[in-house]
Amino acid sequence: MFGGLIQDVKLKAKWYLSDYKDGLHVQCIAAFFFMYFACLTPIVTFGGLLGAATDNYIVRPARGVVGGAPRGSDAAVNTSERDRCATLNVPGIS
Repeated sequence: MFGGLIQDVKLKAKWYLSDYKDGLHVQCIAAFFFMYFACLTPIVTFGGLLGAATDNYIVRPARGVVGGAPRGSDAAVNTSERDRCATLNVPGIS
């Protein structure tokens, strides 16, 4: 049980430290903040507009942020680059 997982960890263990060091590079941190605000802006904007139009009866901007955060985190953790390209129907990627 879990033989494939254990084998995968053993094969990739030598790269784990470098992956974390690469993640702390200034360009990676800048990309993180760019994506954070790019995803947050429409939630706040359209949540605020819908809240103003309905006197906060349907949605409040804070609820949109709380609702959008788990979905964004799930996509970031569980989706690989290959999966993202495949869902866009990019030619050459099966």
